[in-house]
Amino acid sequence: MRIQTPLAVAILALLAGQTARADTVDVTSTTMLQLGQQTRGGSTPLDPELVTVAPVFEILSITARGVSNPIADDLAIVVSTWGSYELSDRRWDAGTDSNLTGEVVTGYVQGRVLGRRLLLRLGREHVMTGVARMIHIDGLEAIGRLGGGFRLSAYAGVPVSQRFGSRATARSWNPTGGDLAFGGRLGWALGFAGIAGRGIELGASANVVQDGGDPVKQEVGADLRFQPT
Repeated sequence: MRIQTPLAVAILALLAGQTARADTVDVTSTTMLQLGQQTRGGSTPLDPELVTVAPVFEILSITARGVSNPIADDLAIVVSTWGSYELSDRRWDAGTDSNLTGEVVTGYVQGRVLGRRLLLRLGREHVMTGVARMIHIDGLEAIGRLGGGFRLSAYAGVPVSQRFGSRATARSWNPTGGDLAFGGRLGWALGFAGIAGRGIELGASANVVQDGGDPVKQEVGADLRFQPT
């Protein structure tokens, strides 16, 4: 059994205690029940077995902003997790040998240092930098403002595998595979007067994924965003 929702509950309890205070704590909890039927192998391909599935889902998200601390500005803690229990036949093999399963989708701490010019994020996250294309990692990301409209970001970490199972490509549902991912992006932006978002932005980025030192992905790319109105 691997269910990660208690991690989020523990963080929420910590924020409510004397060791940490946050200006704002947002908590969202969603419970869903799905009822349906699925076909299974059966005796022949033309005579499949029909089974009833009834999973119950609990989706919990916690965001604490403005956490008091002596190190960073705008310190925030973000946790998003889910759990599921099968009331009837299992829909699929979740790799847990149990009707109960779950996962931590994101769970990180972030804050600004060096006069708010550098944003640091540590934990489990989706990296949205250039050719990283929302890569899911357990690691560290840094985003810094260099002046003159330039911004440099870099990240490194371990690609996330489902429910903390194998990270190897042949045994994991994670399309990234590998045991190490790193990369970054250098961008330049010029804003136009008027509504927020108007302007032009250019960027060049790289993404590398390795498995045991061997390359899985080696990518470079460029991007352009132009919003005149």
